[in-house]
Amino acid sequence: MNLVFLDVAIGLGTIFFLVATFCAGLLEVLAGYLNLRGKTLWEGIQSILIAGDLKLGNTPRQDVVAAEDPGNRISQDLLAHPLIRGQVPDKFGVLDLFRWLRGQRVPTADSGDTKPSYLKAATFAVTLVDTIRKTYKNADSIGIAADLEQAIANMPPSELKTTLQSFVDKAEGDMEKVHQSIEAWFNEAMDRVSGWYKRRSQALLFLIGLLAAIIFNIDSIQIFKQLWREPTMREMMVKQAEGVSIPVTQENEVPGVDLVEQSQKMLNTLPPSLPIGWPAAAWSEKPFIKKTPLQALCDVLLLVIGWLITASAATMGAPFWFDLISALLPLRSGGKPADGKDVKPAKPKKED
Repeated sequence: MNLVFLDVAIGLGTIFFLVATFCAGLLEVLAGYLNLRGKTLWEGIQSILIAGDLKLGNTPRQDVVAAEDPGNRISQDLLAHPLIRGQVPDKFGVLDLFRWLRGQRVPTADSGDTKPSYLKAATFAVTLVDTIRKTYKNADSIGIAADLEQAIANMPPSELKTTLQSFVDKAEGDMEKVHQSIEAWFNEAMDRVSGWYKRRSQALLFLIGLLAAIIFNIDSIQIFKQLWREPTMREMMVKQAEGVSIPVTQENEVPGVDLVEQSQKMLNTLPPSLPIGWPAAAWSEKPFIKKTPLQALCDVLLLVIGWLITASAATMGAPFWFDLISALLPLRSGGKPADGKDVKPAKPKKED
């Protein structure tokens, strides 16, 4: 009985691993196309610059932030700064391909409102100081430190002005210390911005997983039942788990397209008798049995619950399911086999 439980857990874990990898690949493709990282990064920068009723994590709104707010003005100027525009990711669509072939390709830095997806703290500090000095400059100031101090003094009252004045006062005329304070301020904010992106990505991953579960009818409940009833299928899934070798990374080192393609290849090698795809097993297994409306409703509810379980499993991430499979396989073999080698799936591969 314990072996049956382990085999079913390994089989389900393998399915969830492949689904999570497939959904993670789609998420990466979508995030790159929509520039989700860049938008989240810039939302974080705006939130620490703009004063008013905003709190870190809320999107600036026109009915909250006045146009003359110094943080609002500086955030727009920052985005136009050459050091930041030069880090905008390449935005290359179908029309850009033809423009490139004709020699009419528009530089990426000038392509709409695309924002950089990553920004170093040192770059932010340099651009912020430079932007403030140029925006609120005083012609009578002498020296870089005095120039910055006077520019901050010329700013309208705001939370940003208070923060920057504290940095300048603490530095006592040392511009390097000013930059260090701004960098530490930026890094602290970006730690929280990373949390936003992770939470939003998980929500989006759940939606992608639910959509995939519905389109391909990946019903976790029916898969569990089939694995429980069919010893041959359990054996096949265990062998499939031992051969798992799709590259998995939590640092987005593997392109999303590669994750999708490789997970699709492994999904195609799954046992054809698995209850994946349409029509749903609950309605095709015994079509000659006439069901009452209540029974039909229960079948629909179970199908929806099965989809929700699959979508929830996708949000756990492929690394979680890979680690789980790696832990269960040795248990199934009683620790180590006769040759003394651990039984576990192949280690994730990282591409250069």
